[in-house]
Amino acid sequence: MDYPKLIENNLIALSNKNREIQELRKKLSIEECKVTLQILDAKDEQGKSLFPNETARNAAIKLELAKNLEYEELETNLLNKEQERAELLAKSERLNGEFKLFMLDKKLEIASLSVNENLN
Repeated sequence: MDYPKLIENNLIALSNKNREIQELRKKLSIEECKVTLQILDAKDEQGKSLFPNETARNAAIKLELAKNLEYEELETNLLNKEQERAELLAKSERLNGEFKLFMLDKKLEIASLSVNENLN
């Protein structure tokens, strides 16, 4: 088994997954900004803010985001990508461990051959 190549491919996949996660977080942030601006701009008939304090604004933002299907889809995709990243990290750990064991076996094999040559 070509452990260095497997490890390299896994690290590349991990890097790509991190980029995907970063892009999803950026999109989520943009959606949050859009909703925040809507809430901040919301006025009653007299031109007064519908959400006069920070607590009310934060609650309204959360409620609007909960109704936003695009935001929900982005959140779901983010959770899935984070799970995939966790699996790639676990695979990296496993491959590194297997490679270390492989190298140890090779060292023991070489040492065994050396001992056998010295005995002959």
